[in-house]
Amino acid sequence: MKSWNKVWICMTAAAFVLTALPATESYAAKTVTQASDQNTMKLTNVDKEIQEKIKKEVRDLSGLSIVEADVNMEGVNLTITFKDNIGNMMMNKNTKEIVFLNLRLTFDQLEKAKQDKMISLLKELNNKRKYAPKQVDLHKSPNETRISMLGEDFAASMTDQDHTAYIDFSYKDIDASVRKNAEAALKKFSNGGKPALTKAQLHKFVNNDPKMKEDSYVWRIDGGDEEHWVGLEIGAVTGKIYNVLIKKMDVPDKDKAYADLDIKKVKAAVEAKTKLIFNVSLSGYEAKQESKYGNKFSFTKKGSPAIEARVDLKGNCFGISLLPENGKRN
Repeated sequence: MKSWNKVWICMTAAAFVLTALPATESYAAKTVTQASDQNTMKLTNVDKEIQEKIKKEVRDLSGLSIVEADVNMEGVNLTITFKDNIGNMMMNKNTKEIVFLNLRLTFDQLEKAKQDKMISLLKELNNKRKYAPKQVDLHKSPNETRISMLGEDFAASMTDQDHTAYIDFSYKDIDASVRKNAEAALKKFSNGGKPALTKAQLHKFVNNDPKMKEDSYVWRIDGGDEEHWVGLEIGAVTGKIYNVLIKKMDVPDKDKAYADLDIKKVKAAVEAKTKLIFNVSLSGYEAKQESKYGNKFSFTKKGSPAIEARVDLKGNCFGISLLPENGKRN
């Protein structure tokens, strides 16, 4: 069976666009074009202004002092690979602007204020657990600067605009009322079937942008195996179902056959599920297929929560998601 993180990544990719947690991605391990020996030189041999720019960017982001690195001079961008596999960087050699900078640190190398903030995100989810971070990844791009921390059974991530965190649980160890809601929803959605749920994560999502209005605590629960994924998202405060997915491996995300689906029939199939799970009628909702050959459909109505759904090649609904107007899921 796949790991919990991989299963959830597969499920969200195959189902709905949910709020992702970047902390599970190693930014420092991001793939860059491999430099050829002919176009690569040591950092100490490049232009002094470029050297200082590179060192300053690393120092400002992490506090680390970089001395050794390989620099590939081919093309418009410089590709910089730091010694000891601590990260990489890309810079436009004409403008000296940073395309991205990725660094991997130990938790102890992170400044104390940021250590405390990252741990506090996790303690808000469960203050009884002990957290021993395995790695910290720093990522800087023109659009954001993100700190991501990963442990054996947890992760946390933050930018100036958002904070996210999760911790793992065994399904049998979570609150009985959450399990009851999850199992009841799956039974309805699967027409009486009993897909097995095995793992859970408690997530926290906080967005400081007032336009997003997001401050959510949800359970993400999954089960199944390589051939048949099952997943739900449930409000940790209200117990409300926000997302249900039952996905088989043989259902493609893209296929020319999706272009022939009757959108009215798709809407009817989705409505049967939304009434059952969310008590939401799609009357007055505008239906839209996200792409001609894709299986994702959206349903919107002013003043009402949005619905996203996935259907198979025959138009049968296998996944639905409720997206509140204010962004909150609790």
